[in-house]
Amino acid sequence: MNIYEIGSNGYWTGASRSIQTSGGSPMGWTRITPPALSVGEYALWIDGWNITTDVPVVIREVAEVNVQVELQQTINIAIVSNASRLIQTQRIMAQMEIRGQV
Repeated sequence: MNIYEIGSNGYWTGASRSIQTSGGSPMGWTRITPPALSVGEYALWIDGWNITTDVPVVIREVAEVNVQVELQQTINIAIVSNASRLIQTQRIMAQMEIRGQV
């Protein structure tokens, strides 16, 4: 038995594969055969296959987590850099106090 992949945008991806008749279909796949399509037509899943001429839109989610991780890494680098400068300044001030320059 063949199954057919439904993309995250609801359109048939064009992918199909064979499974055992007794096996279930994984999420995002259906056993219902897409309709025959002409040039410029697409199969869209809305409670079953529908033919549309609307071009599929691929939605790419921005990984907000990656942006947050990069921001945190940048902040951490700035903190370490500033901490290093502070420690260096404190050492210089301590040396100046020891020498009586302050």
